[in-house]
Amino acid sequence: MNANWEPKPGDKVIRHPREEQIKPVSLKLSSRKVTSRVFASPLLLIYLFSILIFSGTLLLMLPISNTQSEFTSFIDALYTATSAVTVTGLIVYDTGQYWSIFGQAIILFMIFTGGLGFMSLATFLLVLVGQKVTLSQKLLVRESITSDNSLQIGGLVQITIRIVILAVFIQFIGFLFLFLKYAFNYSIQEATWLAIFHSVSGFNNAGFIIFSETDINSHVKNDAYFTWVINILSILGSIGFWVIVDLIKTRRFRPLQLTTKIVIISTFIIIFLSSAFFFTSEFNNKKTIGNMNVINKIHHSLFESISGRTAGFSTIDFNETNPATKFFFSGVMLIGGASGSTASGLKINTVAIIFIAVFCTLRGQNRITSFKREIPIELVKKAIVICVPSILILFSLMITLIFFDPNYLFINTFFEIHSAFANVGLTTGISGNISTFGDIIIIISMFLGRIVPLAIAFLITTQNEYETFRYPNEKITIG
Repeated sequence: MNANWEPKPGDKVIRHPREEQIKPVSLKLSSRKVTSRVFASPLLLIYLFSILIFSGTLLLMLPISNTQSEFTSFIDALYTATSAVTVTGLIVYDTGQYWSIFGQAIILFMIFTGGLGFMSLATFLLVLVGQKVTLSQKLLVRESITSDNSLQIGGLVQITIRIVILAVFIQFIGFLFLFLKYAFNYSIQEATWLAIFHSVSGFNNAGFIIFSETDINSHVKNDAYFTWVINILSILGSIGFWVIVDLIKTRRFRPLQLTTKIVIISTFIIIFLSSAFFFTSEFNNKKTIGNMNVINKIHHSLFESISGRTAGFSTIDFNETNPATKFFFSGVMLIGGASGSTASGLKINTVAIIFIAVFCTLRGQNRITSFKREIPIELVKKAIVICVPSILILFSLMITLIFFDPNYLFINTFFEIHSAFANVGLTTGISGNISTFGDIIIIISMFLGRIVPLAIAFLITTQNEYETFRYPNEKITIG
């Protein structure tokens, strides 16, 4: 710059120091712990479920866990632990007779943890110990409890805490109702344990019972009080925590979210159709409800339609039901409960979206709508992506089981593998009586049935890629 230069009137002079005059700026940063990306992966579900299952397996193998005071075989312990964590209810030993109080407590803990959901429970525990919940963890929690992407991430922790408290509160109310029933027939300690166990098992749609064979006949099969308490608990557990929260908050049907409306209506439609079909199919079957009066037939049909959809409690022997009943209930079990609930299956709202899309297409609509709301086409695609791989896996498991254990009727094997994959727990007597390899197939079915739909939902939610270009359209001949 010219040393004789002087600014003219109106000029604004800004002087910058030379580089050699600028001193380096030093910043001291404390060591920062890098958050592992493993938690943000759908594989986390497999890790957590596997850890809990194998931990429970090791505990159930101990002599203290059974009334025989001897070691339980690894396969039998693994079978029971997997059934408990996945809230299925299939067993190889009578839960009330073979397992001790310690063993039953282990099973109960696995039911509670597996039913409540790892994402909600993990977030709740992180909050209790004062740990920070990361954004990726919050995204997974939101996907596990609701499909509403408008839900603010910042409020997820508070919502998760409320969900845990709500779940415990509902199970506590169920405990009180059952305790009032058993307090007159058992000691206080026995009544308390029976009430706790069956309340948790009922709400989490697990299907485990600890009654003796004599008490099952008097307190389950012929006890309307018990069956209706279980009915209410299983319905509340199967409709999903977010639906319950929405119902409590809104209290009127019109302002309810679309998810809540679809879940509630679809649930009652399936219950009505299932009870009507069971009543019709088994009306003259003397091995099930044929010898009952009409009122009892209706009662048992309604109970089987509610519990047989997700929970697995049963007042009749499904091995004695007609083939049509087994086939129909296989489909009902596969549908399962709602997303974010204690129940498994493809999820009723996932299947409902596909049916709504089919109905709208048949009507010639260009858009998928329900209750004056448009459902994004991306959501329909996700529903199809969840259902198709799950059905293909189920089909592969069924073929494998039939191939290695061909001595059973096809309809019984068909029913059993659906019950295992959908984590329901109804049985035709195959479970516990098939070969060791068959037991392994059932174990894999229970595990994959709990993991696959949720893992696929997480995967397609966290991997959204938008193309910067599009290919030309070309039609394909179909139909």
